[in-house]
Amino acid sequence: MTTPHDRPVGDDLLQEALAIVRRAAEQAGLPTPAVALAPSVGKPGAPRANAEYKAILGVPTITVATAAMQELPPDPLEVLLTHELGHFADEAWWKRKTRQFLAGMGFAVLLAIGGVVVGPIGENSGAGYAPGLAIFAVSLLIAGALGLTYLANSRTSELRADRFAARHHGNLSSAHDLFKVWDREAPEREWGRGLLLLIRSHPYRATRLEAIEAELNRQDPPATRRT
Repeated sequence: MTTPHDRPVGDDLLQEALAIVRRAAEQAGLPTPAVALAPSVGKPGAPRANAEYKAILGVPTITVATAAMQELPPDPLEVLLTHELGHFADEAWWKRKTRQFLAGMGFAVLLAIGGVVVGPIGENSGAGYAPGLAIFAVSLLIAGALGLTYLANSRTSELRADRFAARHHGNLSSAHDLFKVWDREAPEREWGRGLLLLIRSHPYRATRLEAIEAELNRQDPPATRRT
């Protein structure tokens, strides 16, 4: 069996990633998205062994970090790439949520403009700035609520992709191994977890493992599951 550091570099790594994605896509009955290799993936502070899904110039693309291809064992690597394929499979859901968010933010912006306009009118009519300030404050509350909802939808999207990976990879120990690598590279903070969750785009890893295990339990009895 190939070990992580025995893997070749360059185009061979890309072809290996593409083969994993193609195999998972065929199993799920999906077209195969494009696959790209990059020196690093994700925001600063993200694990080195990472991947992401985006539609780059309209082309559905899974981008995987070189470190993931070189350092992850085969099964955790498959979990990582199948998770990103889950985002591709869920793209219509995410686009719908994004359209709802943008429509809501558009309304909040119009409301804020209305507050700015109403303020001077109220002042000139003797009502003062209070009506305009109230409208503006409501627009800020709506924008804040929409922002928190967007982040909640992002967390839900991650869990949906995790469940997809569970259905099409079906190996809980591989998911544990992947998150252990991430825990070493980018440990999660222990303090303030409940409050900080509201502003996170990803669920905590323990929550993600629980979702994967729940999906596996739903698909197959634990006694018959591949580990």
